[in-house]
Amino acid sequence: MLKLTSILLLGSALLFGSAAAMASELDASAYQQKLEQHLAQLPVTPTDTLQVNLNASFEALNLRNDKREFGQLTTAVRTSADGLQVSYPAEVIRLLNQGRSDDTPSETAFAMEYFDVAELVDLFHPRDAIIERIRIGNLVRVVAMPEQQQLRFEYALPLDALIDDEELRGYVNEFEADYHLTVTEELYPVKAELNFYGDGSAYFFFDVNAAGKSIEHYALHDGYLFVSESESSQDFESTFSERRFSTSFVANQIADNSDAERHSTASLNDDVPQLAVD
Repeated sequence: MLKLTSILLLGSALLFGSAAAMASELDASAYQQKLEQHLAQLPVTPTDTLQVNLNASFEALNLRNDKREFGQLTTAVRTSADGLQVSYPAEVIRLLNQGRSDDTPSETAFAMEYFDVAELVDLFHPRDAIIERIRIGNLVRVVAMPEQQQLRFEYALPLDALIDDEELRGYVNEFEADYHLTVTEELYPVKAELNFYGDGSAYFFFDVNAAGKSIEHYALHDGYLFVSESESSQDFESTFSERRFSTSFVANQIADNSDAERHSTASLNDDVPQLAVD
């Protein structure tokens, strides 16, 4: 996705040669424009098929009742210009069915409650989400990290960046969020960090506090950007409950198509159900 374009180097030698650790507001504005232009040029889908083994895990804690639920599963994901496919091994299907029939859901059944198409799109098509965040956010500063040969764009996010529902936003009393995008000198995303805090109330008896954080690490496949690792957690405390929910995704790229074929044959049976996303 991320093809090197020399015109988008943004005079990085000048910035990195400066004694200042951060750009001026004028410099930050110029960098913001160049970053948007560069991201918009990245391919939406890979030219060559990308295949990974995706490990996903989910944890839900009810802190007041000292109750923990945990789920995990591993799937094979294939994305190309034709779309996105997910293959579930027969063992996953067996455990899913078993978990549905048991009084206590299996780890696989619990994980499948949260493993959905939206998660996959976020992982394997992150470009547009990054562009949306930096456009809606208020750029605070651009920090140079010469030793890593990287730049960090720091944004403050408005409430509507995280809550789409206008009515729900009306119940929020206080909100703060920041988004930090780390890129290479050539403006290829390396890592994104999101932190937020908010509190609100409804009627006269219900109060809620929420806080969360997430970290995404990016990788390239022949210029195509995808999330190689993602971790997030959210804490919710209300008048009636106190909960924490965490997720983790790790995508291990299969070296080439021949390796993928061998892995698929070895670990997935011929009747593997597939989910296709156009």
